[in-house]
Amino acid sequence: MNNKSVEDIMRDIFIRNMNLLTESFNVEDMNKQFSDDSEYIVEKIGDAYFPTGKIEIGDPLCYLNSKWSSILDKEIKPGKYPVYISIMNNEIFGTRYLSSKLDITGEVPVRYEIAMPDGYEIEDYNKPGVIAGFGVDTGLACFVDRETSKLYDNFLYKWHSENPNKNHYDDYFSRSFRESAIKYPKYQREDGDYLDYNVENTENNIIMFCSGFGDGFYSAYWGFDSNDDIVCLIIRFIDPRAFDVEMPSNIKDKKKYYLEAEDIKPLIKSNEWALATDKIMVEGYKIGYMYKDEPSREGDSGWIFYEGTESDEYLSDANNMGIYSLNTIANYDPEIIPFLNSEVDTGFYRDIKGRFCEEN
Repeated sequence: MNNKSVEDIMRDIFIRNMNLLTESFNVEDMNKQFSDDSEYIVEKIGDAYFPTGKIEIGDPLCYLNSKWSSILDKEIKPGKYPVYISIMNNEIFGTRYLSSKLDITGEVPVRYEIAMPDGYEIEDYNKPGVIAGFGVDTGLACFVDRETSKLYDNFLYKWHSENPNKNHYDDYFSRSFRESAIKYPKYQREDGDYLDYNVENTENNIIMFCSGFGDGFYSAYWGFDSNDDIVCLIIRFIDPRAFDVEMPSNIKDKKKYYLEAEDIKPLIKSNEWALATDKIMVEGYKIGYMYKDEPSREGDSGWIFYEGTESDEYLSDANNMGIYSLNTIANYDPEIIPFLNSEVDTGFYRDIKGRFCEEN
């Protein structure tokens, strides 16, 4: 019997995913993520313009045109290419972006090869000092032409010199991301999960998108056809096998959730999880009380949600609680969303008029 706590299970999934991303993967499994005949959702999010064909991948809000992004070894023919994301809907962990794809020819790859940084060959992979990938610290990644990256860096320098006390996400990009979510609400949270951004006063654009579980280190892979020609470039964020862990019965096996997985929509921009009772998640009652505790580890929001009538005996049984993505819980009761950024040690109860009030 699996006696791990639900938080331990989530931690295991994170660790398992990090390990799987460093291992080789099956070609058919990767192709399945971008197939219309699989359980995954494939969504086109824009066309990326490559005026030179020299590709850079990285975190678009802090690392482009720096040593922390990755300028790739191979080049493509200049032009516009569609960008897709592969999406998984999970009734417990919500909507997740598995991978992103720069589709160069439309052909299905027969093999993949890790994308090396400029100046290195595949034979250099895993040699000391050779880093095949890029870091993410803002939960975003992108495909961008090298020329565009330099223009973008110049724009940001100019913007910050004119706005010395401002933040380029909060005071510039956040509005565009929200507008993207309004225009394309499917598979985006309200603050936006992807953006087709044009560098001001140019035709050059950057396709930005959320990076699976958020911050971390990610690698890209070239896809090749039977003639050994490049057909695509893929960035892996989540290996679906990470979710193949033994789940306690109180999480999955014996529960019939009030909402089906396909009913869960991306409402909030968060990769964190929280605890909620079965009164809410199984029986479908509204949240009557919510409390934000000190988070126990990375990924934990600290929130615990109750219907409000649970007895001490009920709460002492771990089978009556579960761990869920914060977004999933928000789908059960969207009225909690305005309060989710509250400080630790804050509680709210629902009054007789159905409004949330802060505890004194």
